[in-house]
Amino acid sequence: MKTMPRLLLLLFCLSVFTMMFIARCGINMDSQLSNPRAWSLSSSSATPGEKALREVMRRKEVEHVRDKSAMQEKIRLLESQLEKLVVVVAVVVVVVVVIVVVVVVVIVVVVLVVVVVVVVVAVVLVVVVVVVVNVVMVVVF
Repeated sequence: MKTMPRLLLLLFCLSVFTMMFIARCGINMDSQLSNPRAWSLSSSSATPGEKALREVMRRKEVEHVRDKSAMQEKIRLLESQLEKLVVVVAVVVVVVVVIVVVVVVVIVVVVLVVVVVVVVVAVVLVVVVVVVVNVVMVVVF
């Protein structure tokens, strides 16, 4: 049991070193691939196969540049559409908030009017009851 933490630490260190090695190799490969002169075929002793390969590579690079520019244009178009959509959504949100506020205000006003009407009716009923009681008292006595 005492060696288990050491073993786990050793395995962890090995995995970290492995990941660092893989990352370093990937960075080295990227730097080599980004410099086409370092890995291009020499033109002085080019065989027909090498020339054909170079031509295919050149065409693929041209296609890649064309595809990249087309994708960048699509990205710009989508960004502009997204900006327009954000504006539309903001306007819709503002309109919905205004509608909700207006509805709440109308509900509050209606409730207040109902309360005022109920109070007025109650006051009128109290006055009528008081008058009727006074009239009955006067008539009876």
